[in-house]
Amino acid sequence: MALACGLSLPKATSESCRTTRWTQRLPAAMTKSLPSPLQNNTRPATIFQTMQMIPGKYLHGLYAFAFLICCTPGVIAQGDLPLTATGYDSHVELRWGAPSGPAPISYKIWRSTDGQNFSLLKIVFPTTTYLDFMGFAGDTPDTFSYFVEEIAPGGTVAALSDTVTTTVSELSDDALMDMVQRYTFRYFWDFGHPVSGMARERNTSGDVVTSGGTGFGIMAMLVAVERGFITRQEGLDRLLTMTSFLENADRFHGAFPHWLNGATGTVVPFSQYDNGGDLVETAFLMEGLLAARQYFDQNDASEQALRDAITGLWEAVEWDFYRKNNSNVLYWHWSPNFGWQMNFQIRGYNEALIVYLLAIASPTHPVPASLWQTGWAGPGYINGQTYYGYKLNVGPVRGGPLFFAHYSYLGFGPKGNQGRLHQLLHPQQAPLAWSTGPTASPTQKATRATPPTVGA
Repeated sequence: MALACGLSLPKATSESCRTTRWTQRLPAAMTKSLPSPLQNNTRPATIFQTMQMIPGKYLHGLYAFAFLICCTPGVIAQGDLPLTATGYDSHVELRWGAPSGPAPISYKIWRSTDGQNFSLLKIVFPTTTYLDFMGFAGDTPDTFSYFVEEIAPGGTVAALSDTVTTTVSELSDDALMDMVQRYTFRYFWDFGHPVSGMARERNTSGDVVTSGGTGFGIMAMLVAVERGFITRQEGLDRLLTMTSFLENADRFHGAFPHWLNGATGTVVPFSQYDNGGDLVETAFLMEGLLAARQYFDQNDASEQALRDAITGLWEAVEWDFYRKNNSNVLYWHWSPNFGWQMNFQIRGYNEALIVYLLAIASPTHPVPASLWQTGWAGPGYINGQTYYGYKLNVGPVRGGPLFFAHYSYLGFGPKGNQGRLHQLLHPQQAPLAWSTGPTASPTQKATRATPPTVGA
């Protein structure tokens, strides 16, 4: 092992020093007596080293210990591995830089509660992030310090981080919302497929990506650009990657399947007969793409290319084909091998409201607005019961799963758009004066022709 002062220690002694660690900027007086390889080290601005205390040794009579560099012969500058630590209300998130040299075999994460005595917390690989959960903080903030070692083949330390310190404490409402937004976005951003940029179905999906989930992820990326989590250019580049992939992926009368192979763009069957177009998942994807088309509105060649690509994908969806021989309802699935075997009609109330809005609004393959009444707002649409003091105008008993109220309203906000919605669904009628109360409709006649939160 290389010694800062040229001291020679038995291996057992150096190993016994691992329980106590100092990170220190070397004073000029100390560097004068260092061996020449250390004096000539020109790594960023100053010489940083990771030191370990060895009791009983003196240096210039100033220190009651000597310093041992934690590496094999050669000099490792502290800070070679950029590390950040962000504390929340019950965990600390650690993020560090990817290696610039040969691939390491692991990263060792060290933690201290007093800034001096460090213990090995975790060995991880290949991730460059780690969430250290320790439970909710008490009345006073808890302080934690960390450093990370990059371990090369053979077990040597190839790079070393600075020591960083953060606190775990109760979050304000705004800080909690920031955390939720940032983590939601990062699932789609950090875990997007490396080839297509599409959202994976779950964290064990490998190459399987989901069309509808990608639509949700796109909208999360727009929020991330607006919040400054990523740059506008970074968001644009990811969207261009996605649209280029989608232009060449499997489609079935313009509709995408629920699952795709994120590397090849070929359909991955969702079930035995579900290996073709999925109109509901396609609608979720389209609401995200259309939101991106609206957001990236600058007079710029790249943003124009994105808008053009999204327009092409949107106008290619044959919503009218999914009427199944011009019936008065839309169908969820169609397969090139099994046709309409799934035979699943899209009827409300559930998460699929956006399907009918997009199908009616399509500039190239629209369906009649009357399908809102004959298809979407069919049997079982109206509820009218009161639960826990709140009247539920539409939907199943007690409202059903929460995503019924999430998925469609990511792309459509009914508040302030009542007049436009009425014009879309009733193009031959004059605009109505909509009420502001929690009613499903402004008139008895139109009760089944309006979405559940209109006027709310």
